[in-house]
Amino acid sequence: MAGDWRNLERAEWLCSRAYLNAGHVVEALKSAEVGISIVESHGDEPVEKVFLLAVRSLCHWKSGNEKLSMADRESVLKIIADNPAEDWLAGAVSVFLPELTAQS
Repeated sequence: MAGDWRNLERAEWLCSRAYLNAGHVVEALKSAEVGISIVESHGDEPVEKVFLLAVRSLCHWKSGNEKLSMADRESVLKIIADNPAEDWLAGAVSVFLPELTAQS
């Protein structure tokens, strides 16, 4: 296998975004969940997890589950706030996932 677990979870993130952009919310949610599981099984690195949580938030939002969407959105915002040394993180999340900030 080329790469490591980060490559696998990032691939799931990309698949999730592609499915979501194509309107396949169920498949997008499944890919996001797989990616989150990969991160959690390798130490739960918040900077890796934040993008998957953001896309999962969008999946829940687009499927009409506002409560779960907002919970994931709050988790994203907490990770950003808890990692000030990663000053690029908030900008990256908003660039890749502008819909997340439009939910409020």
